Amino acid sequence: MAKGTGHGWAHWFGVLDRFGVGAKGHSAAASFLHERHRLGAWWAQMVVVGYERARGMRKVRETRTGFAATVTRTFAAAPEAILRCFADVSLARRWLPEGVAVHKVSVPKSARLTFSDGKKTVSASLTARAAGGGARTAVQMQHERLASDAACSKMKRVWSAALRRLETLLAGG
Repeated sequence: MAKGTGHGWAHWFGVLDRFGVGAKGHSAAASFLHERHRLGAWWAQMVVVGYERARGMRKVRETRTGFAATVTRTFAAAPEAILRCFADVSLARRWLPEGVAVHKVSVPKSARLTFSDGKKTVSASLTARAAGGGARTAVQMQHERLASDAACSKMKRVWSAALRRLETLLAGG
């Protein structure tokens, strides 16, 4: 924290206590840190979220729209091969959970999915990595707008299983 922001948590907690995060809100606090204390946008968000968690204003995995479950897995495949498994409906049916539809695929690095109820959204981010001459791609599934931490834990299990099925599919299974 001190290396990235120039100050430790105690300093930032004092600044945010005086600012009044509870009354003014998350966005105002992040803007305040960014504008008045010259923190980069990422650091401003990080400090405010850390403050909110420490002060009991936000739970781990809680966002402004509910809870978010995130699962990441690295595959021995190029991003294009993985995105084909999202874009091709017959392939997608083989590994995606029931009730999930691919809404948008953006080559070379992302996909947006929705559940059939239209309320829950899932985003997939792909990051290509060089490793010993072979193609490797990290896939991060982030399922947002979940109602509780328990729902978040359940969806982490669902997405972990889906990524295992994707790995089998990519291996020719």
